[in-house]
Amino acid sequence: MSNMDMESYHSGTSRASSAIDAKLTGDKKLLAAARKVNEEMAITACGCRIKGNETCTATCACQDKWRSCGIECNCHGFCCNSLYTLPNLNVRDGALGEELYTKEDIPASKVAFVVCGPIMTQEKYRQRHQKVQDKTAKHYGITVSWPGSSKGLPGEAEASKYVVDPFDNIVGAANHSCEPNVYIKACWANGKIYAVGRANKYIMARETICYDYSWTGVSTDDFAELCFCRAPSCRGFIAELNSRFMEMSILHYEAQIAILQAKHSCIQNVLQVQQECLTAGRKWGLSVEHQELEVIRGENKNDKLKVKYEQMEAAVTKARSAVQKVTQTQLLQLDYLEPKLRPKQHRAPWQRAANKIFSLLKPLNGSQKEEKNKLIV
Repeated sequence: MSNMDMESYHSGTSRASSAIDAKLTGDKKLLAAARKVNEEMAITACGCRIKGNETCTATCACQDKWRSCGIECNCHGFCCNSLYTLPNLNVRDGALGEELYTKEDIPASKVAFVVCGPIMTQEKYRQRHQKVQDKTAKHYGITVSWPGSSKGLPGEAEASKYVVDPFDNIVGAANHSCEPNVYIKACWANGKIYAVGRANKYIMARETICYDYSWTGVSTDDFAELCFCRAPSCRGFIAELNSRFMEMSILHYEAQIAILQAKHSCIQNVLQVQQECLTAGRKWGLSVEHQELEVIRGENKNDKLKVKYEQMEAAVTKARSAVQKVTQTQLLQLDYLEPKLRPKQHRAPWQRAANKIFSLLKPLNGSQKEEKNKLIV
């Protein structure tokens, strides 16, 4: 691009960015795009055929380049891949508290929302999260960075990832789901990198909007919350699958289950003794109404304790099953690799010695027998 073209491009992008940002609240951009990224993205445009609300879906050239459509495209930016045509979302009370839902149909691959909120580095987010996690509801920041050449896109992959905290924005009402209908992705638009949520399937009006938090924790004292998304493939915890955070959370909750079970058993024994005392008191004609109320309250608390550790047990079982499925999939993939590419398995010294002995004692095949006979002759 020439200098005049670049000047006109920058003036046009500043006006377009202002138009986008005027529709949003809070901090909008994730990070400023590099000059090389802007130069290559500026000459990218799609020639999608205009066909109503579902223009520029998964086959759009702009989507392949992780950018939104603009006036330079055949659709002129009035499509499902534009930040100008965001759907109308709202918040309502659901079974698990507040939830985000859409007031209109959202086609697959359409931008459902732009993530807005305070933007900071991962280290600053850890410090901020540790200050607020005990005072308010848990914050789940969204980590996004420009992938660059790692995904075949212009520019280099961003080494530093930024975190957007949407807690005070409408996007903060979107709940976690292990089978989400929206996924978070970086998106270039007019010289800025936005964090956007795209629909991975057709979402009908009044349907709940949810995405996978893929949480990995912020400290060694942070453990995953139980997941109640009710999806068939629920992982049990709000944690990234096959991560160290998931493994540590499983071990943490297994220890908590053992403690709660022991506590429940002790309380049950105490309540049983109290019931026997009440029975004896009634035989002697004593007034035991107050003691009966105390026993009933104790039984209610103990029942809640049982429900609590049973929920933990169910979550741990789901998490173990999900991790096992991933491990089995990885092992199946290894079967198709060449022997040289397979990772070496660790064997104890006695196993290596036994394998060597078995290889020496193994019967010889036909060719080996002929070679041995020639040597003997």
